[in-house]
Amino acid sequence: MKKLLIISGSIVFVLLTLVMIAEAARPKQPDFTPYYTPSGKKPIDLLVFNEQADSLFKGSKIERISADANVVVDSVYFKKEYSPDPANCYLRISGGAISLFDEEEASASLLSFVSEGNTAVLCMNVLSQTISDSIGVQIVSLYNDKPKPTVVYTTKKPKEKVSLLKGSINSEIILKNNDSTHVLGYQNLNGRVTPSLIEVKYGYGRFIISNHPEVFSNYYLLQGQNYKYVEALASAIPQGTIYWQTGIGSIQDNSRGLIDSFLKEPAFRSFWYLGLLTLVLFAFFNARRKQRIVPVIPPVQNSTVDFTRTIGNLYHQEGNNDDIIDKKIIYFLEGIRREYFIDTYNLNNEFVDKLHAKTGKSKEDIYTAVELIKRHRQNLGSSEADLLAINNAIEKLRL
Repeated sequence: MKKLLIISGSIVFVLLTLVMIAEAARPKQPDFTPYYTPSGKKPIDLLVFNEQADSLFKGSKIERISADANVVVDSVYFKKEYSPDPANCYLRISGGAISLFDEEEASASLLSFVSEGNTAVLCMNVLSQTISDSIGVQIVSLYNDKPKPTVVYTTKKPKEKVSLLKGSINSEIILKNNDSTHVLGYQNLNGRVTPSLIEVKYGYGRFIISNHPEVFSNYYLLQGQNYKYVEALASAIPQGTIYWQTGIGSIQDNSRGLIDSFLKEPAFRSFWYLGLLTLVLFAFFNARRKQRIVPVIPPVQNSTVDFTRTIGNLYHQEGNNDDIIDKKIIYFLEGIRREYFIDTYNLNNEFVDKLHAKTGKSKEDIYTAVELIKRHRQNLGSSEADLLAINNAIEKLRL
């Protein structure tokens, strides 16, 4: 058996070493998961945009706030220098299948913020139902479409274009109210041309909506002339204070658990699974060798029932019914005082009402038990029938 364990362990160790060498030599594939973290260095993160934001929005002041939408809007309202005008702008860049405004409170706060004369720039794949119904715009994800390149471009001349494929989610903007909507850019998906960048008037303010937040990511900003598309979008935002909401509503890479982060690396994942296999084999062979007969342990007998039955028989044989009833009454009233904190000195109508209110038992049953107790205290020399009656009355209450 010992020789078999040594051979098995050696084989597993050699296999583990070969797998780790192969995984380490294999070129690492980039992670195109849409995280959209301002400090992230992965392809679909916003580190480049974050570093160039001050120069991109020249003449504007950028405040980065990591909070939910209603918190961001409230923080703007409570600033002493706040005045509703288009110079105040709310910016959000978020991707994936997570909607930032999935809470009614956050959606209502943003709608109120825009209606008072401010601007909201939303670059995301999903809008909440509240915002969609209010501004007449809906973003529909096309999950069934094959991942073919989507070309987005502006209406300005010269047209600025970006070809999207990796890290992109196919979607379309559907306009329900064309009167208050101005199209700033389009997309071409499989030959179908639909709006991709729009401006929607709402109250005294406006929404600027793009369904392709990935154009702001590290991967696309560093390719060719793609940055000009972002510059064209930024030119639609007036100079002033831009409140950029960061960190809430995106898929956060740092939110992964320890095991998830460990299993994300192929070499560590192989090590984990082979280690588990080794542990199972060791437990299997070791258990077969050391298995012993499990002793039969008899269950502990409940002697309380036998003791109670013995004491009951003694009282019954003695024939002292008064003594048995007295002890039954004492135990019953003591339980009421301890469990329900009711005074049992006077067994009157007030006592019946309190016990009924706290226990929910029938008033008739409580009154019957009280009358039997009073009758016993007034008349000594109870019979076995009296003992049976008062016992049944107390047991019926089950306190």
